[in-house]
Amino acid sequence: MSEASDVSRSVIGRRMALRRQSLVCALACFCVVASGTVQAVAGAWTKKTGEGEVIVSGLYAEASESFGKSGDPSAIPVFRKADMQALAEYGLSDGVTVIGRAEWQSVSSGRAPMFDEGRFGLVGFGLRARLYESRGAVVSAEAVGRVALEREEGGETGDLDLRLAAGYGWSAGAYPAFVNAEAGFRRRFGDPADEIRVDLTVGVRPRPRLLLLAQTFNAVVAGDASGGAVEREHKLAVSAVYDVTSRLSVQVGGIATVAGARTPRERGLITAVWWRF
Repeated sequence: MSEASDVSRSVIGRRMALRRQSLVCALACFCVVASGTVQAVAGAWTKKTGEGEVIVSGLYAEASESFGKSGDPSAIPVFRKADMQALAEYGLSDGVTVIGRAEWQSVSSGRAPMFDEGRFGLVGFGLRARLYESRGAVVSAEAVGRVALEREEGGETGDLDLRLAAGYGWSAGAYPAFVNAEAGFRRRFGDPADEIRVDLTVGVRPRPRLLLLAQTFNAVVAGDASGGAVEREHKLAVSAVYDVTSRLSVQVGGIATVAGARTPRERGLITAVWWRF
């Protein structure tokens, strides 16, 4: 492993994706919402051999408006969503990381979401492989396949998420910082249309234990958005990650759908717990 690799890892501190996704996040980053906060946590960097991380994130979001087909917002019955996602990563070898993802969600209209009405969504595994690394820059490719444990009517039976990610770590004055950009294609099996995704995360550490994140998650339909399918959505998120110990971190932040077509205009709260081993 090169000296530049070690410098890059110390600069970025804790690697972030939204999904999520998601958040996070994502971890996402970045999740979440449609892209998933924990997906935002997954970026271009891979784990060292034998090292791992588990991130459990939660999202509560509401919307009283929805972006129409033209992109203009209009009033709707209050839409509420409670979402939990889990991301696990483990360094299988130098440059190769194993990924596991799972999600649970409860959605309601006009009333609070009920825990007993929630359902487990997509669960699966994948790999991230480092393609290039030099002087703080890294490029990787990722593939994650998932299946639906509980399929709702008109929902998907599974998906295949393919991504190309690039990251760069540097120092913003005295503060370590990083940027991570991802472009991907999500093949969805079942009724929903496929998606093209573009996510961006910028992070800075103003203090050794504090990581500040600004993220954007973007999804555009790549096929026929029939029925009530989302055609496009653009989300912004800001959050802070505090290292309680060298192994445990907590995250809190907010996320909003700022533009879109046939998608709720959501505002939500992000929380997460990170555990490294």
